Amino acid sequence: MITSNIGKIFLDAYNEKYGTSYDARTFFLEQFYPLFFDQNKYMMTAGNSPLENPKLSWDDMIKGKKPYETPEQRKCRFERMIKKTDKSEADMSIARGYASLDIAAPTSGQVTDLKLPNSQEESYASWIGDALGVGVQGGFSILFSKKEILLDIFEGWKLYRKCLNETSMLKGNQINTWNGQWLSHYYDPREYDADMPLAGYSPYNTNKDGIINIDTQTWTKILIAVSKKYRNAQILGYIYSIGKTNKTIGFIPFDLTQIRRPVHLYEKIFGMSDGRNVESLWGTAIGFKTACTYGAIGIKAMEPKGLRDYVYLNSATLLQI
Repeated sequence: MITSNIGKIFLDAYNEKYGTSYDARTFFLEQFYPLFFDQNKYMMTAGNSPLENPKLSWDDMIKGKKPYETPEQRKCRFERMIKKTDKSEADMSIARGYASLDIAAPTSGQVTDLKLPNSQEESYASWIGDALGVGVQGGFSILFSKKEILLDIFEGWKLYRKCLNETSMLKGNQINTWNGQWLSHYYDPREYDADMPLAGYSPYNTNKDGIINIDTQTWTKILIAVSKKYRNAQILGYIYSIGKTNKTIGFIPFDLTQIRRPVHLYEKIFGMSDGRNVESLWGTAIGFKTACTYGAIGIKAMEPKGLRDYVYLNSATLLQI
């Protein structure tokens, strides 16, 4: 359900910024679907929805071994999707992050007698919300509730589409991974140029078959970038993963002041360039999933691997002297 809530928060921010009055259904029909799905390569997986054809091999299509679906075939899928969404109860086949209605299925939700919101608006908004998830290393995504961050993520959507259309071997379905790389690039004044937004931006790797993938960004680089962009003391993120089974860590506060402090101190002592080079070391002592078990992400989560042993070893040496 949180995907729907994030989608609605984004729509409020979008309508306010651009002077529009979109509801979730209209935005999905006019803006979202044409950008994400009505082209050769999808920007995100369509899961078990009518938009997805499980018999197709994206790798074969990218390598030219099989043709992409025609506009007419996509239109048929789209019409089935809209018909089902408008007439059916929300479940994982039409709403991103939702459970299966079959309580025996591995992706079913907990049984409850609470009356939960279940309108078509919730289903459409869930697609928008899930597309705003920020992928991090470890297989999880972060959903931020801050309007400004959601609008910043949106700025990268059309650029991902541009790269997909212009790079034949670039893999689709990686919007969450793209979002993580985009935010760390967009928030870096040393790299980002508004006149040439993709200059210096190269988050790719190529596999043995020649297919180009987007590397997943580390959570530390993303949160360091966010902490430098926004001076809030704390923001909230929802940690989750949608796949064959859905995984949820839950709502985690990010203390941006504590995340920013050790980075700022290092850069002040050793210089900005050294601070940038060391970014890959932050947060390697315990990992993201373990850090989330503390209930909040702050300075403890930023600890580099091996630092504790180094500090205590040298402290013991000094005491012996």
